[in-house]
Amino acid sequence: MRDSEDKYTGNMKTAIWHDGKRGIATTHLPYYALPATMDIYRFDSQMPVEECANMLVMFLGVSECEGNVSFFEENLDLCSKWVEYLVKYGLYPEEQLCTDDFAGHLKNNINLAIKATVGIGAYARMIGLAGDRDSEKNYRTIAEEFAAEITKFANKYSHLPLTWDSDDSTFSLKYNFAFDKIYHLDLFDHSIFEREIDTYIEKCNAFGTPLDTRAIYTKSDWIVWSCVLTDDNQKREALLSPIVRFLEESPRRVPFSDWYDTDSGTFRHFRARTVQGGTFILLLLDRGE
Repeated sequence: MRDSEDKYTGNMKTAIWHDGKRGIATTHLPYYALPATMDIYRFDSQMPVEECANMLVMFLGVSECEGNVSFFEENLDLCSKWVEYLVKYGLYPEEQLCTDDFAGHLKNNINLAIKATVGIGAYARMIGLAGDRDSEKNYRTIAEEFAAEITKFANKYSHLPLTWDSDDSTFSLKYNFAFDKIYHLDLFDHSIFEREIDTYIEKCNAFGTPLDTRAIYTKSDWIVWSCVLTDDNQKREALLSPIVRFLEESPRRVPFSDWYDTDSGTFRHFRARTVQGGTFILLLLDRGE
C-alpha cells in the first residue's frame, strides 16, 4: 500500500512487514507508467548538458564499431537538437544535475564543459562522415573554440579548477577528457591531461583520489576513466592501486561499490551498480591503439 508521496522527489513511502513488524520503505515513483499527458517535468531533475553529450559520444561509438553512420543518419533530427543545445549551453553550463553532483549541483562546471566540447566534436566527425562537410567544419570549429577557452583557463593554473569561477585551490576528476583521447578527436593537448593526472596522484588518499575538492569520497569508475589521460603505466598504477586496496581492505564487505570514502574505505551507498562497467574503459583505449 502507498502511504504518502513526496511531491518534490517523487519517492513513495510504502508500508512493509517483516517478522510481524510494520516498517516503512522508500520506493521510486514509476514515472514510465504515468499518462503521457501528465506534466511531471522538473528541470532540476534533468541532466541536459550531460545527456546530450553522452548520446553524441555513444552515437560515435556505434558508428566506430559498425564502420558507418547509418544509425546516426536515421536519428539526425535528434542528434541535431542535442548538439545545438551543447553549442548554446555547454561551455558555461547553468546550475543543473550531472554525475559530479554528489556534493550538490554546480554552475560553470568545467568537467561538464569538457563533456560538451567532446560531444560537439563527436557530432562534427559523424556529420562529416555523413557527407555534410560544411556542417563538419562548422561544428569542428565550435568544438575547437570551446577547447581553446578551456585550455586558456587551464594554463592560468597548475591544473584545471572545479568551476569557471574558482581557482586551483579546487580540483575535480576531469574524466570527460577520456573520449577525446579514445576517439582521437585531438581537441585538447595531452600536456593538460598529464598535469591533471599529476594533480590526482598528489591528491590521492589511501583508497583513491576524491571526486572533487568538496568531499572526501570518490567514484571508482571515474578514477579509472581518468587513467585514460596518461600513457605512463606508473601513473596509472598510482591511481589504480588504491582502488585495489579498497577492494581488499574495505571495512564493509559489500559488492564492489563505486561511491566510497577515500580515507577510510567505507562505502557510501551504491553496491555492484552497472556503472562499474566503466572500469573496463582502458580496454577501449587499447582497442583504439
